[in-house]
Amino acid sequence: MSGHSSAPETASSRTGQHNGTLHGRASGISDGSSGSSDAPVRPAYPSQSSSFASTLGEQALRSSLSSGENSAEITPIHSGRASPQFIRRSIKDNPLDLSTPPISRSLQSFYDETDERQRLEVESQVYKGRAAEVDSFSAASNGGAGLDVGEKGGQASGTSSMDVFTADVGHPRMSGGQDDSSSTAQQPRGTAGASAGQATPSSYRAANNAIAALKPAASVADGTEQRLRQAAGYASSPADAAAALAGLGSTSASGTSAGAGAGLPSSNTDMSNELGSLYARLQRCLQLREKYMSVSLQSCLEDNPKNWDAEYCEQIQSRVDGAKMNEASADDSERQPRSIIVDGSASVQTSSEEGGVPSKPWRIYPAPPRPHWEHFHPAPASSFVSRPQHTSVNPLPPAQPPASPANAKAAQQLLEGTGGKPGVFRREDVRCPDRHLTDGKEVNFELDSSGVFQVCVEKSNREDKAQAEAQQTKPEYLFNVPTAREYFKDLDFLLGVISDGPVKSFCWRRIKYLEHKWQLYFLLNEGQELKAMKAVPHRDFYNVRKVDTHVHHSASMNQKHLLRFIKSKIKRYPDDVVIYRDGAKLTLQQVFESLNLTAYDLSIDTLDMHAHQDAFHRFDKFNLKYNPIGESRLREIFLKTDNLIQGRYLAEITKELMQDLEQSKYQMAEYRLSIYGRSVSEWDKLATWIVENKLFSPNVRWLIQVPRLYEVYRGQGTIQNFEQLLDNIFRPLFEVTQNPSSHLALHIFLQRVVGFDVVDDESKPERRVHRKFPVPKLWDYRESPPYNYWLYYMYANMSSLNQWRRMRGFNTLVLRPHAGEAGDTDHMAATFLTSQSISHGILLRKVPALQYLYYLKQVGMAMSPLSNNALFLSYERNPFPSFLRMGMNVSISTDDPLQFHLSKEPLLEEYSVATQIYKLTPADMCELARNSVLQSGWEMELKRHWLGTHFYKYGPSGNSMAKSNVPDIRMRYREDTLREELDLVCQNDTRSASLSL
Repeated sequence: MSGHSSAPETASSRTGQHNGTLHGRASGISDGSSGSSDAPVRPAYPSQSSSFASTLGEQALRSSLSSGENSAEITPIHSGRASPQFIRRSIKDNPLDLSTPPISRSLQSFYDETDERQRLEVESQVYKGRAAEVDSFSAASNGGAGLDVGEKGGQASGTSSMDVFTADVGHPRMSGGQDDSSSTAQQPRGTAGASAGQATPSSYRAANNAIAALKPAASVADGTEQRLRQAAGYASSPADAAAALAGLGSTSASGTSAGAGAGLPSSNTDMSNELGSLYARLQRCLQLREKYMSVSLQSCLEDNPKNWDAEYCEQIQSRVDGAKMNEASADDSERQPRSIIVDGSASVQTSSEEGGVPSKPWRIYPAPPRPHWEHFHPAPASSFVSRPQHTSVNPLPPAQPPASPANAKAAQQLLEGTGGKPGVFRREDVRCPDRHLTDGKEVNFELDSSGVFQVCVEKSNREDKAQAEAQQTKPEYLFNVPTAREYFKDLDFLLGVISDGPVKSFCWRRIKYLEHKWQLYFLLNEGQELKAMKAVPHRDFYNVRKVDTHVHHSASMNQKHLLRFIKSKIKRYPDDVVIYRDGAKLTLQQVFESLNLTAYDLSIDTLDMHAHQDAFHRFDKFNLKYNPIGESRLREIFLKTDNLIQGRYLAEITKELMQDLEQSKYQMAEYRLSIYGRSVSEWDKLATWIVENKLFSPNVRWLIQVPRLYEVYRGQGTIQNFEQLLDNIFRPLFEVTQNPSSHLALHIFLQRVVGFDVVDDESKPERRVHRKFPVPKLWDYRESPPYNYWLYYMYANMSSLNQWRRMRGFNTLVLRPHAGEAGDTDHMAATFLTSQSISHGILLRKVPALQYLYYLKQVGMAMSPLSNNALFLSYERNPFPSFLRMGMNVSISTDDPLQFHLSKEPLLEEYSVATQIYKLTPADMCELARNSVLQSGWEMELKRHWLGTHFYKYGPSGNSMAKSNVPDIRMRYREDTLREELDLVCQNDTRSASLSL
C-alpha cells in the first residue's frame, strides 16, 4: 500500500471491457505508430510429454508386464534424478510378505530407491490377478520382452565448472535461458557482457522471474504400455488426466469419446483440437512474458552487471582463456592483486586476444562486513565454548568454507583497499566513469515522438549532422523497445485468453489439483521435513536471511519509535528552525505551540496514525494516517526528504532503523522512496540526501516508487501533459548514464537502487473514453491515464535505460509495481507482461487462468496480509496460504509498519501472525524467507553467501539446506510439481495453426 494518493476512493465496477485496451480487438496509439513485429518467439519449453504422475494401479500393471515367467522390469519414478536405473528382480526367487506395510510416500518418492522398488514389488503381487487381463497385449506387442523405457532427457548426472550457467534445470523464477537447440536465442544488443553464444543463469524473480528450460522425462514410446493403461482405466500422463477432468471432448485411440466409462486418450497422438488450441494459447502467453522480460533485461541474472561477481568473472575468464588461464591459476598465490576500482561499473572479458578489456567484478561499496569465520582456521573460541588448554583436541566444529572463495577473496581485498571498515562510505574511494563514447563518437539520447527515450550515436562531424537535419532523417536507435501498439495488442490477446471459458475451467481444475496434491504431500512428508530440519546444525528460522520486499520508507518505523523521536526533538532541540509557513520561519517549539501541544501531551492515540476499522475500503482516510496528529506540517517536518532542514530528521530516523536491522543481522529491507515527476531536480535532491547523510547499510536497498498522481499535478499547473512527467522521471537517469560526472551523487545512489514501483489507489475507477490512446505529448487532459498506459511507458523507458546501462556495465533496474490489491483484475495482466514481480496480488484468486500463468512463470508476489486486513480483505479470507501451498512464488512483507504493526520488528510480527492464523510450519516460514531473498534485488555475491553458490537453480540442486533451512524433500516436490505442469502445458510446442504471431 502507498499513501500518496490524495483522491478519495470511489467504488469501482466491472464494465466488461479490458482495462487499458480499446473497445476493439486491436489497440494502439493515435499517432499511427507502426505495428508490432511478427517475428516468432521461440518457446523455452521442450515438446515432450510428461511421465511424472502415475497411480498405484498403473505401477502395478507396469510391474506385471514380464519378460519371463516371474521376472518384472520396474521403472523408478524418481523424476528428479538424472539417470534412473532399471532393475530386474525375480519375485519367485525372492518372495515378499504381503502383510508388509507400504513404505511411506516420503521415502518412496524422494529418498530411497530400494524402498520404492520393494513397494512396487509388493503391489505387483497384490495386483497379480490382473496379469491375465494384460497378457494378450504383452504377447502381441512385446513378444515376451520387458518394457524398453529410455533414460529420461533431464539434467545431466554431472556438471562442469560452468554448471552455474549451463545446468539443465535452472531456476524458474529467474530463467531467461533457452533450450540448447534454439538457434535464435535473444541476446541484449550493444552489451559489454559475455558472448552471444554463452548460456546465461536465470534471474528472478524475483525471483524472481521467466522459467528455465525444465526438460521433461522421455515419454514412453511403446504403444503397448498406453493400451495397458487404457485397459486398466488409468491416465497415461498428466495431460490425459487434465483432458478428462476439463471435459474438453478428447477421444481415445479407438475414437471413443473421453466421457464417463470411456478410455482416456493418448496425450500425444489423440489430443483434441480444442485442447491443443488451449495449450497453444497458454504457451503463447508464456512466450509473451519471455519476450518482454528479455527486452527489458529483467529475466536473466547475467543481464544485470551487479551480478557479475568475482565468481562469475573468474568462470567467464577461464572459459575465454582456456588453457592459458589454467596455467596462470596454478600460480595464483604469487600474482599481485589488481588495484581496487570503485566506479559503479563492471566488465567481463569477452576475447582472449592481448589488449582486451580484463574482467572487473562488481564492487559492493561500502563494503559489507565479512563473516568472522572466513579467515580463522580453526574457528575462534566463543564465549559459550572455550578452547581447552594444553591439548590438541578442538571441540569446536571446523570453520564453514565460504560459498565462493573467489568472492571472499575479492571482498576482503575491497575491504582492505577502502579503509578496512565495513559499511563506511568515503567520497575519496569513488571514481567517476568517463562520458560514453563508442569508436570516437558520442552516444546520446532523445525523447521520440511516442514518448519513449531512445539511445543513438551522434554523427561524427558537422557536415553529417547538417545533412541529417536537412533531410530530416531520424537517427538510428541502438536498442529496440516494443511499441505501444504492439504492447496493447499483446495485452489484448492475453486478456482474451484468461477470459475464455474453457481456459478458465482448465486452469481452475489445475489449481485445485495443485492444492490437493499439496495436502497429500504434507500429510505424508511432514515428519520427514521436521526430521531433516532438526539435523541441520545452527540454522533455524531466526537466523535465515529474510527480506522485507515491500515496505514504504516514510512509514517504515512503528508508532512508538516515531513518538519517542518527536518527543526527544521537542525536548532537546526546540529552537531548530524547521518549516516556512505564512511568510515566516517557525521553530519546532513554535510549531507545537500553534497546535496547543507539549511533549508531555503526545501519545500513540494523539498521533492517530494506526489504520483501524475506519480505514477499511476507505483509502482516503488511510492517506490521512500519514499525517501525525492529522497535521500535514508535521509530516513535512519529520517524514519528508525535501524540506527546510533538507530531511535531517528523517535521515536520523533512517539511521536508527538501519542500526536495528544490522543488529538483527538476518533481517533486510528494501525501502521505497518517492519520485513524483513534478520537477527534473527531484532525483538530484534525493541522491544528495542519501549521500550527504551517508545512508548506506549492508541490510538496506532502495526502490523508487512513482505515485500515479498526474491529475493532481495537472490540476495544480505543475505539468502540462503526461510527456512532461515522463521527462522529469527519466531524463536525469539517461543523463547520468551518459555522463556520470553530471550527477555524481545520483550515480552513487543508483548503485543501491533495485528498481521502480508504481503506486496509488487501484480501486479508483478508470474512464475509458478513447477509441485509441493519444501519445503522452497529447495527453493533456485533467484525468490521469489508466493503469496499463502508465505501466507501458514506465516499462518502455526503463527498457531503453537498462540496455544502455548494461552496455556501460552499470547496474540495471526492474519493475515491481503494486497490482492486484483492489480495482480491476486487468492490472495484473499488464504486470504479467512487463514486471519482474508485484506487490499484493490478492485479486488473482478471482482470475484462475492468470493465477495459473503466474504459477507457471513463478512471478514473485510480496504479500502483506495485515495491510490487506486493514484496508481491503479480512485476514482469514486472504489467498496467501493457498498461494504458498500450491507452489506460487510468494513472500511476506510489511507494507506500512507505521499504520499496521505494533512491535519493533514488524517483519517478524508479520511472520508470527501468519504462522498462528494460517498454521504455518517451520519449513513454510523458511521457504517464505528463502523466497523473499530470491525476489529481492541484492547482488549475486551476497545471495551466494546467504543461500548457496547455485541458489538460482530450481529444486534441491539449487538449495543449500545449511543456509536456507528449507528441506531438500520440499524443494524436490516443488521442482517435480512445476515440471509436471510445464510438461502438461508445453507438451506440444509445434506451432498451432491458430497461433498467430
